[in-house]
Amino acid sequence: MAGGQDMKPTNLKAVKDWVLMDYLTRGLKWDGDSRKINNSKTFMPLYIGVAYDCFAGRVFYLVHYGEQNGDLMADPEMNFLRINYSKTFIPILYRNDYVGVMNEAAWIEDGKMLAKVAEQHDMTDFANTWLSNIREQQNLQHIKEMAPSAVTPRAKTLATVNHKENAMSCSPEPITNVKVKLLGEDGNAFAIMGKVSKELRKAGYDRDFIKEYQTQAMAGDYDHLLTTTMTYVEVE
Repeated sequence: MAGGQDMKPTNLKAVKDWVLMDYLTRGLKWDGDSRKINNSKTFMPLYIGVAYDCFAGRVFYLVHYGEQNGDLMADPEMNFLRINYSKTFIPILYRNDYVGVMNEAAWIEDGKMLAKVAEQHDMTDFANTWLSNIREQQNLQHIKEMAPSAVTPRAKTLATVNHKENAMSCSPEPITNVKVKLLGEDGNAFAIMGKVSKELRKAGYDRDFIKEYQTQAMAGDYDHLLTTTMTYVEVE
């Protein structure tokens, strides 16, 4: 896709209401997972689901559907990249079938994520207004930040644009504050996983969070396990 050269050395914008986004996407883990929220007799239902996973995190879609000549019409649909388990939800796509518009502000190409920064910032401004409307229309004003055991306690903007490469660097800092000493564990995958899991448990992370780490760590070779581990904890 053309246009990656429009990037500037600045952070991509994340939505302000990460609490609502976390609530809407909570428990959606696999491709095809979805839910419907329909708390209003006046406004269109909201559909939420997993679009896909990538090296940077998980992409979710939010969409209102209308109907025209028997066809479902997105009005609108937006895709949001959640950087791993952080509080960072970055709008990357906007679509409205009624006006024939689909804008991608960030996309994956050759193992990197390219972006049009100015367009992405405008998309985030729209997303902030839309999420505010969703709160009101779907009677979700009561949704507040959830327990620390369910949400990563440290929120960092992990996606930083690299101007020289025209790419968004996704070698993020660890998503927890947990430090783990792995000296002497080189080559022993199960010992590493066991030690990391123990430290996460001691730090107060719940079973689902630790199981997700273990599942991701075992999804590839030894190098993948190390990369996943360094995504979750600070290795000493």
